[in-house]
Amino acid sequence: MSKEIVRESVDRTVKNLDYELSALDLHYLVKELQFFKNAKFEKAFHDSLKETLVLKLRLRQEGPVYLQMHGKLLFYSFSKQVFKQPSMFAMVLRKHLSNAVVNQLSQQDFERIVNITFSNGKTLVLELFSKGNAILLDENNKILGVAKQQVFKHRSLKIGFEYKQPPSVKNVFSTSVELLTKSINNDLKTSGKTLVQVLSTVYGFGGFYAELICKMLSKALNIENAKNLRVLNQDQVSVLKQVANALLVKDLNPCLVQGRPVPFQVEGFDCEKRFKTFNEAIVYVAEKRLERDMKFSKELEEKIKELEKLKNAFEKQKNRVEQLKALALQEQRKAELLFENYVLVDELLKNARKLFQTKSLKMLKHKNLVSVDEKKGLITINLE
Repeated sequence: MSKEIVRESVDRTVKNLDYELSALDLHYLVKELQFFKNAKFEKAFHDSLKETLVLKLRLRQEGPVYLQMHGKLLFYSFSKQVFKQPSMFAMVLRKHLSNAVVNQLSQQDFERIVNITFSNGKTLVLELFSKGNAILLDENNKILGVAKQQVFKHRSLKIGFEYKQPPSVKNVFSTSVELLTKSINNDLKTSGKTLVQVLSTVYGFGGFYAELICKMLSKALNIENAKNLRVLNQDQVSVLKQVANALLVKDLNPCLVQGRPVPFQVEGFDCEKRFKTFNEAIVYVAEKRLERDMKFSKELEEKIKELEKLKNAFEKQKNRVEQLKALALQEQRKAELLFENYVLVDELLKNARKLFQTKSLKMLKHKNLVSVDEKKGLITINLE
């Protein structure tokens, strides 16, 4: 097992940066994660805003390794992780898992759920769907801590409550051909969806693997396009089940296919990039997503600064407009007062001209007179 994580230059743009682990992806990843058995828990770090949970575990020979959950992604690295003050959930994990050893790491049926059981009887459940969540359970399945407290129709993820699993997806692998035929045809009829859509959602394969299964089914049945089937007979479902089972036992050959990590070589698709482990493929896409998010955050920050500048300029202009409006109202009022008191003002000005030519403006008298500036020739009157 190598400590080196692939950080080579990009051969082509990773298209599927919003990639999330499917149940089949998780099946292969959990196989790779079996070396975590007997690893000792040391610390936990949690950032609720970034939806990130990191467990620092120590392996006897390799030393510290970091199991990371980022929303719906799960992977590990040997690179040291730096975090701020631990959250309350991280403190709960440290309290209950201190020096505990990983006994088992497993996938829950064909679900996007990973259960990590420890030597002290505690279990950490990683739910890799929706926005992702992590739940710490005691020996009696009671919730000791949860990354995000949530309430659903059939369950509540709150401290002190009994942990209940989400409604399960239908399982192609554990269902008999007879029952699976009835189930698939019923789902096709009631949903009005095609086979590829039902396999993707109801049976938990996700879009990519549902398309792949239908492509393999088309070839096996020698029909043009199995993905659009809306009814299947028992023989066809038997072949579908064989095709799906074959995907569980593929030789590990991680590739980037259509911009997404795939744990095995896919016939009919180009391998855009190869990796030593499936984990490395996931890390590769995760890092590209992080680069994109960081670039987006930087661009967003720059846009916010530009908007702040525009906002400040707008506020200045707005204040200036308000000032001009007030000034305009003042000037308009002055004009109205002059018009209303035209006779009075005209008489006062006539008297002022006579005094200016013969005597002094200071001798000007009038009840509305406020002040006289003889040097500037300025007369101030009050007409209100």
